[in-house]
Formats: sequence, structure tokens, C-alpha cells
Amino acid sequence: MKNLGHGMSTLKALREAIKLDFDIVIGIDGDGQFLATDIKKCLDYFNSDKNLEIVEGVRSHRDNDKWFRKIVSMGTRILIFFKVGILPQDANTPLRVYRQETLKRILAKVPENSMIPNLHISKLTKK
Repeated sequence: MKNLGHGMSTLKALREAIKLDFDIVIGIDGDGQFLATDIKKCLDYFNSDKNLEIVEGVRSHRDNDKWFRKIVSMGTRILIFFKVGILPQDANTPLRVYRQETLKRILAKVPENSMIPNLHISKLTKK
């Protein structure tokens, strides 16, 4: 199988999840930045309010991140702030819980071949 890169892999996975026709879709990167208990917390919070359309995880305990990752993370937060006027806690979060219909609406607005879909999604969810 060809490596599509992070952005295209994320989009492909979310689009494939929609095809499965579940009410709820959980998107998470496979790089171990979240524990299974974090996923459960997000899902429990999501299920606690039927009016929620999306829940975004926030990476914490990032003190051991390399300096350049910290700069990139802050830069993405500032970029989203300038686009929508809201400073997200984690603009490039690799953990989100969606209602399927919400995810469909979001993906319809994300560029087809986006290399940075998580940032597009952050911009859209903050509007």
C-alpha cells in the first residue's frame, strides 16, 4: 500500500468512516499522543449532551516535545486565531469525535487533497 502522507491518510480514513454509516465517528492519529482512556473521556463527554456535534481532544503534557514542535503548535494556534478570531487550545488535535452528519458537512468544505486537514477542520469548527 502506498504511503499517502498524514493529510491524505486522515482524509481517506474520515471519508471511509462515513461510508460505514455509524452515527458517531472518532478520528485519532496512531502516534500515541492519546491514551485509550482519553478516547473514552471524549466519547463519554460527547454522549453526555445530544446537542454536541463535535468534541476535540487537547494534547497535554507536551513539556517533552522538541522545541520545533512547540513552535509549530503555537504557530498553528495563531494561524487559526487570525482566520476565525478564536485561539484554540490545540489547533492540530489528532483526536476528534463527530456526529456523522457534522463530519459530512465539514469534509465537504475541506479541500479534496488537503495536506493539513486537521487545520482546515479546526478553522471550520471554530466558525
